[in-house]
Amino acid sequence: MKLNIHFYLLISIFLTQLIFCKNIFGQENKTKSENNPTFDHALLWEISGNNATQSMYIMGTHHLYDRRFLNTDKSIQNILPKIDVFVGELHEDSLENASKSMMFMKYMLLENTTMKELLSEKQYKKVDKMLKAETGLALSMLNTMKPMVTTQYIQIAKYMKNIKKNDNFNILSSGLDHSIDGYFQEFAKKNNKLVLGLETAEYQMEALYNGTNLKKQVENLMDLVENKNAGSNETMQKMDDLYVEQDIAGLYQYLEKYSTKEEMETLLYKRNKNWFPMLISMLQSPKKHFVAVGSGHLAGKIGILTMLKDAGYTLKPIKLEMR
Repeated sequence: MKLNIHFYLLISIFLTQLIFCKNIFGQENKTKSENNPTFDHALLWEISGNNATQSMYIMGTHHLYDRRFLNTDKSIQNILPKIDVFVGELHEDSLENASKSMMFMKYMLLENTTMKELLSEKQYKKVDKMLKAETGLALSMLNTMKPMVTTQYIQIAKYMKNIKKNDNFNILSSGLDHSIDGYFQEFAKKNNKLVLGLETAEYQMEALYNGTNLKKQVENLMDLVENKNAGSNETMQKMDDLYVEQDIAGLYQYLEKYSTKEEMETLLYKRNKNWFPMLISMLQSPKKHFVAVGSGHLAGKIGILTMLKDAGYTLKPIKLEMR
């Protein structure tokens, strides 16, 4: 089976917005996290002040959201021509190089076991049925891959079909062609701008596929298949609604309440801390930078906006025209 390498970029960066959602409905809500700063409803922020040589823009993305609003948003169209460097979570070339070496496969493949062995006969049949219904694939085609891979295939197909009403969505040919992240990379290349990434594909694959043990991966998969706790249309729609409302604090709280400490540490906190010194260097550069990362990275007690604010920088929210 030939798999589109861009699909793995799509699911890995989308993880921080969707796959965290566990036990959201049918359970009593936890109390709101203490000491979490609040932010205005905005996805785009201008960072300036302190020792910044140039102002920098940071935008929170939703990696499957329809990007067409960017073509008409006045703020975006005014800002983009002034940018010298575009920065994403990954430089697209990093993923291309990883695909050529087949490096990504070592993170996705199971060792000394298979899905057939990890699941009971009843579970296997349930997963196979839903996988076929949502993607057209048989579970036997993913038998040697970690449960996380199957979860992602089903979850993204359900999102695109049920939330975006895209009946023609093909899980095997999906990529960056219509993503917000891809929009900025395409603009940069077309206009001969420098494109950078905050981390390597290898680092992101390690966090994604080895950040959760196999037992928990199976549990998450079965919750999705049995429509318990995660993966419901209601859950996915809620995430979409929060994004359209540009409620980055709400998105963060949504993730924090229903994610394990290990997930938050591996997929948000650690990566945010790694990115922070790079963002400071960009602010001190004579070049103007535009940074696009998953919106879950912005707010929260260890969010990149919080860290920049605590470091003395000025944060200006810029409201986008989403509808």
